[in-house]
Amino acid sequence: MTIEIKKNIASTVFIHTPETSWALFWFTPKGDLVLQSDWGTYTHNWRSFGGDFEKFLKSLDVEYFVGKLSTQYVNQTRTHEKQKEILRLLFVHFKAVLETQEPEKPSLELKQEIISKSNKWDELHEKIGKVYYDENFQGDLTDIGEIAALKLGYLI
Repeated sequence: MTIEIKKNIASTVFIHTPETSWALFWFTPKGDLVLQSDWGTYTHNWRSFGGDFEKFLKSLDVEYFVGKLSTQYVNQTRTHEKQKEILRLLFVHFKAVLETQEPEKPSLELKQEIISKSNKWDELHEKIGKVYYDENFQGDLTDIGEIAALKLGYLI
């Protein structure tokens, strides 16, 4: 087995708009793309894109892009139409940033909001994970729903 650690090989584009909230795009020269946003996390890799992946990304059609990423949605479930709409908007903004090379810089307040949301999801993942791995747990899916609703602030 061969393991390589490479640093600073991905380009990052941050987008924050009122209609889409926030998104981070990471892409490598080898054709890997990761999109993380408050609308979901999406990935895709292309291996036959020519010599310049950034140039390839700039040339993509919005519907092609959405189609590639929406088939890779978490747990292989179907992407909701609202998510596809947001993906379209995010990609339009992403392409515009690639064209101008002037990425938006996240404010400290937004960074803190992103970290806070991420921590809540991590805590929720941990609590629900315990249900599945605790042999002594005497509940059902209703209990998992209640845990999620409490953690997300829907129940007091």
